[in-house]
Amino acid sequence: MTKIKVLTILTGFVLLVACTEIYTPKIDSGTEALVVEGLITNESGPFIIKLSKANLYNSTDPVSYVEGAKLTVYDNHNQNFTFTGGSNGLYYLQSDFKAQTGDSYSLHIETVDGDIYDSKPQKLLPPQSYDSIYGVHTANSYIGSDNQLKSVVGSNIQVNLFKSVAKADSAPLCRFKSTITLQYEYWEDINSDSAWVWIHKCWNSITLGENENITENNTNKNSANITGHLVCFAPIGMTNYGLAKPLGFVTDLYYLRIDQYTINQDTYDFYKNANKQLSTSGKIFDPITSQLVGNLKCTNNPSKIVLGFFEVSSVTRSAILIYHAANSSIVSLYQVPYIGISNGQVQYKQMKPPGQTPKKDPDFINTTPSWWTHF
Repeated sequence: MTKIKVLTILTGFVLLVACTEIYTPKIDSGTEALVVEGLITNESGPFIIKLSKANLYNSTDPVSYVEGAKLTVYDNHNQNFTFTGGSNGLYYLQSDFKAQTGDSYSLHIETVDGDIYDSKPQKLLPPQSYDSIYGVHTANSYIGSDNQLKSVVGSNIQVNLFKSVAKADSAPLCRFKSTITLQYEYWEDINSDSAWVWIHKCWNSITLGENENITENNTNKNSANITGHLVCFAPIGMTNYGLAKPLGFVTDLYYLRIDQYTINQDTYDFYKNANKQLSTSGKIFDPITSQLVGNLKCTNNPSKIVLGFFEVSSVTRSAILIYHAANSSIVSLYQVPYIGISNGQVQYKQMKPPGQTPKKDPDFINTTPSWWTHF
């Protein structure tokens, strides 16, 4: 009986191996595709649509922009709004355009070669904001460039959502974009004999997260409330943001901007499918990579491929300061004004020693930006 069982297992194994076949997908290397990127929100513009062509398979050519096209946005009241520009594939919606909550908008494109592209109507939903926000001290692990497991200490920034929404079937769908500005300050000796030091104040902005951060569908039929949604992981330490820690005394500050978009079902499905493909890890049950279908099509030639998405979403913006340390489990968050900041640096000269109120060299002035502490 034991021999029969062994023989049966071996036979099944041979059959399994015999049925294994390598799948080589067919690739149409000569097909061009229009790529459309655009977002309209409840805010004032300028709103920009970017048109380009997807590179051919295995191509090393630079991006090819689509210029000379005619673009129009239509709403559900039969109003139309035109675009100007086109240089480097950038088209600007007329400046007096203002999207209205509850209205639907569709994009119409006519290219110079006669092709016509239209999007499905996209409804602008009312903007939502989180109910509360908090930080949790934690450590994240990742595989480094040397294929070794590494650990980074930081804070999970989490939010609670939709407490006031009564039913799960009406729960909004949201996506989050997080940008952290690391501010740091250091002292640089001019020379050992000098009574003066240079003060450097620098700031670098980094977008956190590779995948689109979207809320999951709530399966609770009694409440739409979502608790503990992870907005981002904010590491502690300059080196974890790709910045070299300068010599001398260093202080740092973490300023986090959060853009919360309230999205419709089409937008949610697009980003969810994109995340599925981006998160594949080579396992047997990973989703099969395929063309990511957006909400546009070529109406005069349906066989033509068009990639990208025309998004219409409302947005709420907020900003917080994060105070956390690697050797403490306490994470403190403070709500502060939302300010757009590009990377930069200022420097000025002060008298030693640092710890006391220094006198300014009359030839140099403190040019610290007014938003430096965001209070």
